[in-house]
Amino acid sequence: MSDPSYSRISRDVDRERLIDALCDRFEKAYLEAERPRIEDYLVKADGPTQQPLLVELIALELYYRRRMGESPAMSEYQLRFPGISEEKLFVSQDKSLHDGIGPLARPTGVEVPTLSEDESVPQRPVSTESPRSFGDYEILETIARGGMGVVYKARQKSLDRIVALKMILAGEFASQQEVDRFCSEAKAAAMLEHPGIVPIFDIGENEGMHFFTMAYVEGPSLAARLHEGPMEPKQAARIVADVTDAVQYAHEHGVIHRDLKPANILLDKRFKPRVTDFGLAKRASGKESITQTGEVLGTASYMPPEQAAGRIDAIGPTSDVYALGAVLYSLIAGRPPFQAASTVGTLLQVIEQEPVAPRQLNASIPLDLETIILKCLEKSLPRRYATAKQLGEELHRFIAGEPILARPVSRLEKIVRWCRRNPSKVLNIAGIALFALAAIVAWGFLRVREREVSLQEQAAALAGQLNVADESRLSTLLEQISKFTRTKPLLQSQFDSSPIGSRERYRAALGLLPGTDAVLREICHAWLDSNWSEWILIRDQLAPQMDSVSVWLQEWDAARVAELEDAQFVRFAAIRAAAMGDAAHVSFGFSDNDAERMVTAVMLELLRDPSQLMSCARALAPLRRELETPLTFRTHYSRKELVPEASVASRLMAEFFWNEAGKLIAIGGVSKSEWIPILFGNTRGDTTFRDRLIDRLQSPIQYKDWEIRIIDCRKHAIAAAMLYKLGESELVWPLLYHRENTTVRSLIIDWIPVIQRDPRILIQKARSLIDDRPRHIQSVIKSGNSSKTPNLWLFDDKSSLLRAVLTTLGNYPSRVVQRSVDESFWKKLAEQYEFDPDPGLHSVCEWLFRVLDRKASLEPIDARLQELKADRLGWRVIANGHTLATLHGPLEYEAGSDPLDPFRLAGEFIDPYSGVKESWSEDDLHTATIPRSFMIALHETRLSQMHHFDPDFHSLHNKALGPSTEHPACRVSWQKAASYCNWLSQKEGISEDQWCFVPSEDGGLRLAADYLDRNGYRLPSEAEWEYACRAGTSTRTYLGDSEELLLNNVWFVENSKEKILSVPGMLKGNGLGMFDTLGNVIEWCMDGFDNRDPRSRLRSLDVVTPLDLNMEMNRICRGSSLYSMAYSLRAADYGNFPSTYREGNTGFRIARTLAK
Repeated sequence: MSDPSYSRISRDVDRERLIDALCDRFEKAYLEAERPRIEDYLVKADGPTQQPLLVELIALELYYRRRMGESPAMSEYQLRFPGISEEKLFVSQDKSLHDGIGPLARPTGVEVPTLSEDESVPQRPVSTESPRSFGDYEILETIARGGMGVVYKARQKSLDRIVALKMILAGEFASQQEVDRFCSEAKAAAMLEHPGIVPIFDIGENEGMHFFTMAYVEGPSLAARLHEGPMEPKQAARIVADVTDAVQYAHEHGVIHRDLKPANILLDKRFKPRVTDFGLAKRASGKESITQTGEVLGTASYMPPEQAAGRIDAIGPTSDVYALGAVLYSLIAGRPPFQAASTVGTLLQVIEQEPVAPRQLNASIPLDLETIILKCLEKSLPRRYATAKQLGEELHRFIAGEPILARPVSRLEKIVRWCRRNPSKVLNIAGIALFALAAIVAWGFLRVREREVSLQEQAAALAGQLNVADESRLSTLLEQISKFTRTKPLLQSQFDSSPIGSRERYRAALGLLPGTDAVLREICHAWLDSNWSEWILIRDQLAPQMDSVSVWLQEWDAARVAELEDAQFVRFAAIRAAAMGDAAHVSFGFSDNDAERMVTAVMLELLRDPSQLMSCARALAPLRRELETPLTFRTHYSRKELVPEASVASRLMAEFFWNEAGKLIAIGGVSKSEWIPILFGNTRGDTTFRDRLIDRLQSPIQYKDWEIRIIDCRKHAIAAAMLYKLGESELVWPLLYHRENTTVRSLIIDWIPVIQRDPRILIQKARSLIDDRPRHIQSVIKSGNSSKTPNLWLFDDKSSLLRAVLTTLGNYPSRVVQRSVDESFWKKLAEQYEFDPDPGLHSVCEWLFRVLDRKASLEPIDARLQELKADRLGWRVIANGHTLATLHGPLEYEAGSDPLDPFRLAGEFIDPYSGVKESWSEDDLHTATIPRSFMIALHETRLSQMHHFDPDFHSLHNKALGPSTEHPACRVSWQKAASYCNWLSQKEGISEDQWCFVPSEDGGLRLAADYLDRNGYRLPSEAEWEYACRAGTSTRTYLGDSEELLLNNVWFVENSKEKILSVPGMLKGNGLGMFDTLGNVIEWCMDGFDNRDPRSRLRSLDVVTPLDLNMEMNRICRGSSLYSMAYSLRAADYGNFPSTYREGNTGFRIARTLAK
């Protein structure tokens, strides 16, 4: 008995196959200039299949109708298909905009043949989902899908290379004929090894599914390139000449391609063509062809007559020569030589008609190149070039400016060809007069008639193309029509007979310009409903008649304008601006409400169709001042659902103000950081623009008001990053020196990689600073008079610049940096990590190696440092894998916080009963002094380190928050941390009388009376912790004052989602090399907290506390945690808990007083 669930799955897959096949045919009909009806395709599906099929077909029709310049309304489909719900229509609308429908949206690299009209719709289950893993291959993404095959971009695991993986779409259910044809393609291409042919790597079968792999070409096909318009003749000739080499090689190895077309010729990174898709290839012997006699396969517009007629025995090398001529024709004429309304019509043209001479479509095409193309397109095989090699040699003669061998077809030959196609007329003439006289008469008659017919055909062709051409071709087509007067009567007839407001009447009116008042009005009314690309075209076409447009505009009073729909209102305002200039809003009464209405409408349009953004920006540029305020407001949007709108607004602003540095800086100063690269993406960097940027850097930052301070800092950082992009890096380096206010410095470090994608300037600067490092170290030590100068490296300009440069480099994607540097660079960095005395630089190197996926190369260095217990003046390695920064006192720093800091105000506590605000969280800004030298760990203590102390600690540790031994130890009480410090002192051989923690009467540990004078390991005091966290800064965090710096640099609730801790060293350290002083785990300090007098802990001199620190007294915690909100991420913020308290967010780092 069969499994009913399997039958259901089989039916579902079968239904998907049917939908795919019908959609392929529907799309193919549109591509071949037909106008298929959805209703005709629905009847081919059963009841359950019709609804999902209808959704897909509507999505396809919406896409192609929009490309034809139409704006179909959803109400039309509700009338045509009453049973479809609004939800389903929304799905179709969304698919047409976002699913990559249509040939332009398909990824380039490899094209798959679509289902031919001669194939029946398959009714077998297929594999419709791309597997993540397929044998030795990891599937990355779908490149293309057709009626027979599907191609994926994949990584071959064993060789770690990217390939194109092609499989039969029907998978294990493929017929034997499909398998044979698929294998024939693979074998045909596999036997060819030529740089102009995409090579086959592997052919095989996995779990019943046949496949082969080939090189992945990162570049567009010629078909994609054609959408940009015709090519320059010599460029097109060079490409086809290169292709002839590959085709000749295939012919010499017995393979005829039979499906050469622009889609099957890919352009690699060097713009060199590579031939692919040998799915219809035939061995010259004819023995291995899968195609049956008389079966027509291929692409009609590029198919030679013998193939179109089904004469398989006549197909040979000259068939590919014909196709190459057709490809070259398309490249320079912008369309194939034959293109009818249907496939059958195209095939009949190929067999029976002569192609329109390319120069009649584009007069700039050289005569010699036209002669070469027409020789390729000869109906008679012997009249074509005999080989692809001969064609290539002829093209090279043309490119070099040498005489070609081919000659244009003579008039006599044209007469002979006409006689062959019209034998009855020839016989009638021969019966009346002598043959010679008949020939002369026929020649004269044909000369006149043939020219007239040709001109009429051209006129009809141009008029017909005008109705269906998309915006990209419309301008060229109108220019041709303006020079060809024979189209005017045809267009006038179409204009007069078409309904007012119809597309046909509007398009005819475009071709009749400059025309009558009726023509102008028709265009102006269509202007109000056009998409933005066509709006620009209409504006350009009407440019000489703007006075007449102004007359039309005067007919619109305020009441009539108010009746316009929002999208029409925007276009009307843009038309008025185009006609009257930037003062349009004066006569129109342009208000703030009008501006908001316009921007709202534009947002809706561009979110639906982002491809219209550039044209929209050009159209609305004269109104940019009026639209600036509502657009700027939208760049502030941060809610997830509004981010796309903020992105569109930023792009419009970038297009509007690309040459106004001051304006862009002002907008950027208040915009989300994500939009900074967009705002400055189009800047040209002329002298005036650079001067404005420099002026910004030279203007002072206003520090009094918090909001203005941060905006000013952002403006400085934007100006600096843009100057860096424009090649003025020498002006930027001084801004990367370590200073007390690090906001600008930190923003520059974060923004340079997104504004300037090339890291080579940074790498060059890093090399220069590293090469000079030994000399500079000696100079600094000598000028400091002592290796114990407190901030020897922190504020040293060259040291802080090197730290900043390397940190900026680490913000680039790993692959970008890896391909820009060699091993010598990594070797130099490893030496800095091992030997440089600057603890900040040591940590930067560690972080850089970690984020750029080279951490393993530091492991042998770490082992050496641990074994030697290395002391590098500024840092030291001790037992159990700790690295500590050495800080020599006395040390002064600015402690506390600004009482007006919005973050401090947000963190203050209001008693719910009394309503009294408690402001004890920290003191106001004041100078504090640490009178001693001390060491403090660069990292929070890891779980692995706690295991060496207490093998059972994992039972206390929160494994969900810290799943690996490299995560920080959590759920650590103050008492447990104190015990660890004593254990570490013992391990280091420090005498017990120097231990900082002694047994208390209640069974725990308490502080020794002189704990700050003892040199055993301990927890840092509050002052030591704050000094190390600030690292010489006076801002709310060591990063600066801007909240946006937190997300990528601190582990807190916004990025942790309260789920997991960060491994120490994954996020950037500060200038002293301290990792994770803010966020991650909250860290215990030595100090006690007196609940009766909270302010008693605040003092200017860090000395032993007078409090009786027994086990019951609360202890201070600093640094916030993964659970913390942004407002508590401040160097001055603190908390307090009992010494036995342990939760998932409590951890610690060690410290030690240095002997005097």
